[in-house]
Amino acid sequence: MTLRTRYSVQTHVGLKRKVNEDAMLALPELNIWLVSDGMGGHAAGDYASRLIADMAAGIPLDLEPGDRLQRCATHCMRHTG
Repeated sequence: MTLRTRYSVQTHVGLKRKVNEDAMLALPELNIWLVSDGMGGHAAGDYASRLIADMAAGIPLDLEPGDRLQRCATHCMRHTG
């Protein structure tokens, strides 16, 4: 039996912000779905949330899941420091 996953993505800027700071990543062929919330009101939240999604998409697939997460977090902290 083959399982199929259906997904959809939707986000909204909200009532107080002018910029939507959310970012999403969907890689269903790898069973990866990510939602990154930009923490509205903080400086460059849109940049930070997009950076997380972009870095997660670029992590080598041959790493163990915990190592992939650590590499993503370390890389993002270096770029937002």
